[in-house]
Amino acid sequence: MKLPRALTLGAGFGAGHWPVWVMKRFAAFAGIIGVLIAAFVVLGNSKRVEGPAQSGGSVVGSAGGEAKKRPSQAVPVVAVSVVRRDIRQILEASGSLRTDNDIEIGSRIEGRVREVRVKEGDRVRRGFAMVFLDDREARAQLARSRAARASAQARLSLAGNQGSFKDQTAKAELERARAALSTARSRLQQAETNIKLVDTQTRIAVETAQSGVRVATERLSIARDLTRKQELRQAQISVEQSQTRLLQAQVETSNARQVLERRRQLFRQDAVAREEVDDADRRFQSMQAQERVAESEVSAAKEKLELAREGSRPEEVRIAEGQLAAAQRNLVMAQSDEQKRDVARDDVAAARNAVAQAEAVVRTAEVGLVQDKITLDEVSAARSALIQAEADVQFYQAQLADYIIRAPVDGVVSSRAVGPGEMVTRSSRLLNLVALNETFLEVQVPELDAGSLRPGQKAEVAIDSLAGKKLSGSVTEIIPVADRTSRSFRARIAVRAPGLTLPPGGFGRALVDVGLRRSVLAVRKDAVLTESGDNYVWLIASEEGGGQVARRQLIRVGLVDDQYAEVLSGLSAGSEVVAAGSPTIVEGTALTTAAAPSP
Repeated sequence: MKLPRALTLGAGFGAGHWPVWVMKRFAAFAGIIGVLIAAFVVLGNSKRVEGPAQSGGSVVGSAGGEAKKRPSQAVPVVAVSVVRRDIRQILEASGSLRTDNDIEIGSRIEGRVREVRVKEGDRVRRGFAMVFLDDREARAQLARSRAARASAQARLSLAGNQGSFKDQTAKAELERARAALSTARSRLQQAETNIKLVDTQTRIAVETAQSGVRVATERLSIARDLTRKQELRQAQISVEQSQTRLLQAQVETSNARQVLERRRQLFRQDAVAREEVDDADRRFQSMQAQERVAESEVSAAKEKLELAREGSRPEEVRIAEGQLAAAQRNLVMAQSDEQKRDVARDDVAAARNAVAQAEAVVRTAEVGLVQDKITLDEVSAARSALIQAEADVQFYQAQLADYIIRAPVDGVVSSRAVGPGEMVTRSSRLLNLVALNETFLEVQVPELDAGSLRPGQKAEVAIDSLAGKKLSGSVTEIIPVADRTSRSFRARIAVRAPGLTLPPGGFGRALVDVGLRRSVLAVRKDAVLTESGDNYVWLIASEEGGGQVARRQLIRVGLVDDQYAEVLSGLSAGSEVVAAGSPTIVEGTALTTAAAPSP
């Protein structure tokens, strides 16, 4: 019978290590054999087994196509029942100890070997100095780089002290020049604002005086000649026009006042510039002046109309002449105030010159700062030289460490390829080091059993070179590629061996706990037969006359432990099958049963 491979923990490790349950199994098997022998003896004494020709038994073909004759007498067998129970499968596998860390030790630099402190088979700890290269040239380069670093530090210290003082002085001069330029620009802005205000006031005064002269002239003309009716009509029209202009001037003055008040409010909120407030103020003053001119024109027009209606009187003529003279004097005075504009223009010119001079001073200070920056560049260059010197020192220190080849891991020297006096390059192989702290057991698993393995499953491991040692382990990896010849898969088992050294290449065996299935349908393993790849049992069936016969029943088998096989299909709980009996059983063979002893 061929079943999925399964052994019990402890099997295969020597006669002195059989578990108790194995001994019980042998005792049970011996009991079954005893029952069968007794049954044969009883039947042999009571009945004679007849030949096929005398019994008239029929011939039943087996699953493999081989014909067998049915015995004429009932065959004694041991019957077992199909039950429900827990089944744990243990898978045995063997293989070799391996390691992924078979390290080829080389050199990171070229040089001559000065000393080799290991030989093949030596055990080394991580960091152990194994090979020494001649490092005299590297030590000389390190000394030169340290001297260059000291020189760069001295240059940086000297340049830094000089550059710091000059830099501070140049920055202070530049700040003072910029402050003076800001003051000059503020004065220029104020002078330009003043000239605009003076120009507006002077222009308004002259226009007002000129309007007064015109009005006075008209009054005098009316006072001297009021005989024509046409002048009366013109006086009425003049009154109406002057009133219209007055109304328009009042509206514009009101609008200018509102704009001025709004801009003053926004200026207090820092929402507009001072120049916008000044422009609104000048606009408001101009509108006020125009309103006053319009009021005077209305008054003059009304007086002219009254004079045109009443006629001229000598005293009125004299009054008009006096008013004209006064208006002319006011005009002369307003025109003389235009000199103020010249003064304001001179102030603007002086402020502009001051701004130009301040800008020149700022440019000079900036040039001085640039010149001082040259000194700062020298400091930066000295600092860069120091950084380069530091990098050179670190480089040669690291290179000096490369002249000593150390063990990267704990391990054993498996081969040595160099000796003292030999030249090595970056591509040279010096030693081979096998790491011992990452050794694992690589086992071969049959294709049918590979699907039951999972990472993390526990295993019991025995190594031939460590006789009598039982080690624990666990499955870490299943390589999902089958061998082309054996169709087996490789699995890796991490072995825990505290205080022990596992030799790479050593032979070992593992018992892997594949899994436990609870309350499954199961039958005794020795009742399951295999033919042409099919698993089957001899089912004990009852006949109408009360006898029992054998029926060949195909089944599907799942997990198998040391005693039982899981039945996936083909049988039901309580069914009885043949556990042991005569090899002459064929389809329909009459049976006499005896109960199997408890395992």
